[in-house]
Amino acid sequence: MTSVVVTNGVRGVGLAVARAFAAMPNANILLHHRHDEPANDVAGAVDTVRRVMKGNGRVLSAPADVGTSTGAESLVTEAGKAFGRLDVMVSNASHMQLSMVEKVTDADWADTIHTNLTSTFFVNRAVVPGMRERGFGRIINLVSVEALCGSDVAAAFAASKHGVVGLTKSMALELAVTGVTANCVCPGLVEGPELQRRIEFRMSLTGEEEAEARQAVIEETMPTMRLVDVDEVGAACIYLALPSSKSVTGTVLTLDGGMSAR
Repeated sequence: MTSVVVTNGVRGVGLAVARAFAAMPNANILLHHRHDEPANDVAGAVDTVRRVMKGNGRVLSAPADVGTSTGAESLVTEAGKAFGRLDVMVSNASHMQLSMVEKVTDADWADTIHTNLTSTFFVNRAVVPGMRERGFGRIINLVSVEALCGSDVAAAFAASKHGVVGLTKSMALELAVTGVTANCVCPGLVEGPELQRRIEFRMSLTGEEEAEARQAVIEETMPTMRLVDVDEVGAACIYLALPSSKSVTGTVLTLDGGMSAR
C-alpha cells in the first residue's frame, strides 16, 4: 500500500495528481490545504478523490502552514500517524506575480521566493529522515517551464522555480544510495490561475478582449497549440513514484508541449 501526501492538493494540478494516485490499487492519500481553504472545497476534493479510489486505500485532508518548518513537520507527522509511513511527497507550491523586474517590490520578491522555494524546502526536509530510515521514498517537486528558461514578465517566479530545481538535484545526489529519489515535474501552460494572470497581463498591454488574448497566449507559448492537461501531470508523477523508477533521480520531467525546445 502506497502512502502519498500532495500539498495544495484540493484544486487544480494538485487535485489532478491526487486523483492519479487514487486510481492506483490500495493508495492512501493525504490532501494538504491551507487553513483558510473553504470547508466545502476541501470536502468536495476529498469526495472527488474518494470516488476514483481502488482497493482499500483511504483519503484524508489536513491543514498546515507549510511556509513554516513546524507546519511542514506537522503535516509529515500527521501522514505518519494516519498511514504508518509516507512513501511519496508531492510538493505543489506556486505563486506568480507578473511584472517587469524593476516593478517587483521587495514584498513581492520575498513572498514569491518563500511560497515557491522555501516552503518546498521545508516539506522536502521534513520527509527525508523517515524515508532515509526506511530505505525508500519518492520526492516529487512540481515546478514550471520557467524553471528551465527565463521569463520576460515573471523574474521572481522564474528565480524561485530555478531554485527548486537546484534543491531537487542536490537532494538527489545526497540521497543517491538511500533508495530515496528526488525529481521535478515541469509542466507548460495548464488551465488555472497562472494562465489567467498571463491572459490579463496581455490584455493590459494590448487592449485585446479576453478570448483573443487567451488564444494568443496559448499559440505564442505552446508549440503544440494546446494547454497541458492536468491529468498528464498526474501521470508523470505516477511514473516517478513507481518502485521501478529507482534510477530516475535528479531529473526534470518536462511536459511543456515543446516550449523549452525553442
